[in-house]
Amino acid sequence: MDNSVIINDIIAFNKDEQIKTRIEFCKNNQSSLICSYVDKNNYEKWYNYYSQENNNNLFSKGINRLKSWDKLFQDEPNLYFSKEIIPTNSEENILLQNIINKLKSLRNYDRIYYFFILAGLIIIFQIFGDANHRTAKYFYKNMTGKDITYQQEMRINDLLRRYEYYSIENKPIYKMDKIINELIEIITTVSGGKKNKRKLTQKKSLKQKKKLTQKRKFHKNKSKKNL
Repeated sequence: MDNSVIINDIIAFNKDEQIKTRIEFCKNNQSSLICSYVDKNNYEKWYNYYSQENNNNLFSKGINRLKSWDKLFQDEPNLYFSKEIIPTNSEENILLQNIINKLKSLRNYDRIYYFFILAGLIIIFQIFGDANHRTAKYFYKNMTGKDITYQQEMRINDLLRRYEYYSIENKPIYKMDKIINELIEIITTVSGGKKNKRKLTQKKSLKQKKKLTQKRKFHKNKSKKNL
């Protein structure tokens, strides 16, 4: 698996999404400062804008977020937030090794979980200036053929609210250990597909029918006794 090809692919996808979003926005908000970044509101002009300086304008929050994600995506994962993270005590060292070993093991033996974690981190890290959710879902679908469900996405959003990128930087080992474990918990327990909802409704319906049958039998037997 060539990671650089995959990363270039999600960058290209995100660029296309940001261009489409910007064109649509500027149709109705021509006076906005953002819309003055190009002299014509068309695909070519926005493509040139987002392609400047090695796609720098895609990363309005800084390229380091992509670098942090990329280091975790390597065959030999590494925790990196502006610099390589070095444990300061034995507890941190154990946690860091757990993170690395977990990612390596999932990469080799359970890629659905592995790519779900990486997709979730695109959202949590907010790697791109916009369209992070769309890019994460594209990446996961492309790598696994599966979709991130609405319910799973909502749970990832909850992690995003609790673990903002700069707050992760403060205690990266402890917080990344928690985030990865919570992402594993989400894919393990949260499905939320229509199929599951249908099954739940069917189960409910069967229970109701069973209760109704028991009720009828009870009243029937009662009537017989009264006779």
